[in-house]
Amino acid sequence: MMMENLDKNFEVLYHERSLHVEVIRTGKQVLYRVMSADGQMALFLTRAKDAEGYYFWTSIPEGRQQLAEEIGVLIEAYIQSSS
Repeated sequence: MMMENLDKNFEVLYHERSLHVEVIRTGKQVLYRVMSADGQMALFLTRAKDAEGYYFWTSIPEGRQQLAEEIGVLIEAYIQSSS
């Protein structure tokens, strides 16, 4: 999946809440800063690869894995629909 080609910020809908997603590039890594419209949620996500070579979504810092995976799926869907 070529997620590195995305250069614009966008919105996703998560449990009927609009979330603003900002794309941040740091060298070869792409981070996604997720903010709710009311400022109640701030989350940094990225894609990582496990020892077997499978990609997964993770939060930075780690600890909000379930939320990272749920919102990561929405980010992937947006990127796929816009390419």
